[in-house]
Formats: sequence, C-alpha cells, structure tokens
Amino acid sequence: MSGKCLPLLLAASLWPVEGLAHLMNMSQVRGGLDPSGELRLVMRMDLQRQLGGAAAYHRLSALGGAALAHPSYQAHWQALLDAVEVSQRGQRLRSRLRRVEPPEGYRLEQFTSGFSWPMTELELTLSVDPQLPIKVRFRSSFAFEEPIALTLETASGDNRRTRLLVANQQSAPFLGHANPAYANQPATGSPQIAALGAFVVQGLVHVLPLGPDHLLFLLCLYLGCQNPRQLVVLVSWFTLAHSLSLAAAAYRLVPVPTAWVEALIVASILWLAIANLRHPSRLAVRVPVIALFGLLHGLGFATALRALDVDPGNFLLTLLAFNVGVEIGQLGFIGVLALLLHWPLRQRWGQSRVRMPLAALATLASSVWLAQRIGAL
Repeated sequence: MSGKCLPLLLAASLWPVEGLAHLMNMSQVRGGLDPSGELRLVMRMDLQRQLGGAAAYHRLSALGGAALAHPSYQAHWQALLDAVEVSQRGQRLRSRLRRVEPPEGYRLEQFTSGFSWPMTELELTLSVDPQLPIKVRFRSSFAFEEPIALTLETASGDNRRTRLLVANQQSAPFLGHANPAYANQPATGSPQIAALGAFVVQGLVHVLPLGPDHLLFLLCLYLGCQNPRQLVVLVSWFTLAHSLSLAAAAYRLVPVPTAWVEALIVASILWLAIANLRHPSRLAVRVPVIALFGLLHGLGFATALRALDVDPGNFLLTLLAFNVGVEIGQLGFIGVLALLLHWPLRQRWGQSRVRMPLAALATLASSVWLAQRIGAL
C-alpha cells in the first residue's frame, strides 16, 4: 500500500503551496453605497491565474494605470464585468470598470515566489436603488482567488456587512439604511447564525484543503505518537496554544510579521519530521515544544482572519466561530489519518514501510518549503 502512495505523496511534497498556506492572496471586495445610489466596488485581487501566469502578471504591472485602456487586456476586463453580478429584485445591474491599479515595484521573481502576494486594485461602479436590497455574486468565469471577502457598507458607516463567498455563491441581501420598509429589521451588524456559520466554514477550509503545511504538521505529530493518550495530550496542548495566539494576534495584542511566521511554521514541520527520523521507535517531543509550535500556527491563522475585515462589534463571536472551524478541520484530518494508518503502523513492517517513508517525505517537503520561504524574506 505504501509503495503505491509514495509517488503521489512525493508530488504533493513538491507542490507550490506557499501562496495557499494562509490565504493571503484571497480576493477582497469592499462596496460603498452612496445615498445618491452609486455603489463603488473596490476589489483587491491576485490576477496571476486569470492572466495565465507570473510572467504575464508581471507584464501587466509594468503598465501601471494604463492597463485599463490597453487593448491586450480588454477581454480580461470584460470577463471581470461579466463575472461580478450585482442584482436587485432579480434584475442584474450594469457595472463600469473605472480604475485598474496593478501592483508596483515587484520584480519578476517575486511574482513566481508566491510569497509577495502582488495584488491589483480595481474599481467598479454601478447605479442602484438605495431603497432596495442588493445581492452580489462572483461567477467562476473569472479566476477569483477564493474565498472572496465581501464587505458592503453605507457611506455613513451606519450599516455594514462582511461575508465570505466562493465562486457562484450569492451573498445575503444588503439593505440600504434609507429603506423604511426594513426599519424594524434587526441591525445587520448583529451576530447571526448564517454569518457565524460562514466563519466556521472558513476556519474549516483554512485547514482542509487549503492548509497543506498545517496538515503536514499534524501528520508528523500523528506519526510520532506511540499511543492515543499521547496524541490526545499533545493535540490538546497544540489546540490551546494556537487558540491563545490566534486571539492575541487577531485582537492586535501582538505584532504578526507574516513572512517570518510563515517561515517558522515550516521550520516547526521540519523539526518534527526530523525528530521522527531520528527517533523511529520513540519521538522525544514534550508538551512545551508542541505548545510553542501551536503558538506559531495560531499566528499564521490570525493573518487570514485579520484579512477578512470583520465587524468589530461581532469580532469575539467571529473569532470563536473561525477557531471552531479550525478545530473541526484538524480533528477530521486526524480521524482520517487514524483510519488510514492505524492498522499499518501496528504491523511489524509498518515502521520501515510506512512511518519512515512518510517522515522522509515530510522532511523533503518541509525542506523545500522552508528554502522557498527563507528566500522570500
């Protein structure tokens, strides 16, 4: 069984996950509704996939603001307008692309590294009826980096809603503050089950499937535990530690140097993978070490949560919901590992044919990722 899996695992170990690690290139859209009925959507997006690669994205960046009128990119801008669907009462509204500002000051190697996250800012405008609910959908015909963090607010700031969407998912209706028909509705900033559920899902997908570095760490931890009791103790301490640092960083109680945190997270995986190789019969890992690694991983999760522009009034509930999603993801993955590896690791050949090859592949993968992340510092 392990021999058949090795090519797949090797390919996975070399997969360029640096940009996916903590969703730093997610699409971010902020919409401002003016009382006159103008809706401005300011979008910050990574256009590498849409343009066909790093080199093409680098060429766009050299154009600066002239990219909006450049004939080579008109098909892309039209595709964007077609993909951003804003509707009221089931009728789609026509939008206009007013501004394109590609990233400036980036070298070509920074586009290929996956750590710099060059973002293009685009501005769309629409004429809407401020008395009617607004719904937004981002069609998959344009290569949006997901999830898409959508914030809609009135110009006065008295009405604001943040949602996480995936392609082809329609947002909940956004109600303009001037609409008397909704005067008795609860404030849109109040915590709602659907909103909190979205953040649970976001925490979940941040681990499964978009957190390969975190999953590799959990694999190394599983391989190194000799019995379920040890696994429960170490995972519990890891969970507690990353929950504390996630909260501290999300509330901006501690600074989060993103590039260094990402590098240290991979270094923790490499350390644990090498420990599995050096101590094949007994992993010499202690609670303080795992707790320290948990603190690092919590800081990494916080970078994604802080990028979502969460309503400050609901931040605590949002933080809890996000963390619940993270825990569901990691416990689910450990459960899958138990189903796949528990029996093989209990066999006499499990040490040489399963545990050691997986630890070696984890060492290889984390070494490659660490070299990439150090190179981007």
